[in-house]
Amino acid sequence: MKQKEFLLAKFGVDYFFNTVFDEFTANTTAHNFIKKFIYKTIFPAHIIIGNNFRFGRGREGGVKMLKKVAKNYDIDVSISDLLITDDEVVSSSNIREMLRGGLIQQANSKLGWNWFLDVNLETINKEVGEVTASYIDDKIIKVKSDNYISKLAFENNSNFQVFSLHDSNNYIKIFLQDSNLCNALQLGQRVALYLERENS
Repeated sequence: MKQKEFLLAKFGVDYFFNTVFDEFTANTTAHNFIKKFIYKTIFPAHIIIGNNFRFGRGREGGVKMLKKVAKNYDIDVSISDLLITDDEVVSSSNIREMLRGGLIQQANSKLGWNWFLDVNLETINKEVGEVTASYIDDKIIKVKSDNYISKLAFENNSNFQVFSLHDSNNYIKIFLQDSNLCNALQLGQRVALYLERENS
């Protein structure tokens, strides 16, 4: 969720509305979803969706239904074709599997930006240039246990080339090559770790 907020703000989105998905939401009919969650909450003039969009209880609602019901509320609807790269539809499910499998370059290619993790610095060994860190968001997709070529970003988006070793237990070791970077880091500091590619 933090990544969504960051990226939407970066690209100039003024408002980001996120509803809790609970039992009530899951059992809301497609028609009531449009009425309660879209019309009465957001009051949109125009909606843009993908051509495989599904919504409502049991995914009963689709593109045709949305266009029909939205018309009753004077809401225009545009349908966007799915993005295809390398003869494959770009989907969040596929990207998640790439990340879990450690296929960072493929995932970044589909995302259009480099996958990053918000991490907390727990130990800093300046003599050998090693830092240990942990995920701030334990719900974030964790990459396959491996060594990755990455960038460390903090303080006005400065970024430094590093290697990051990830294991499966919320543990990351970052290897620093820049002594100035090592001196600039502090215990408990939050930084963004951008994964650029798997270490070949």
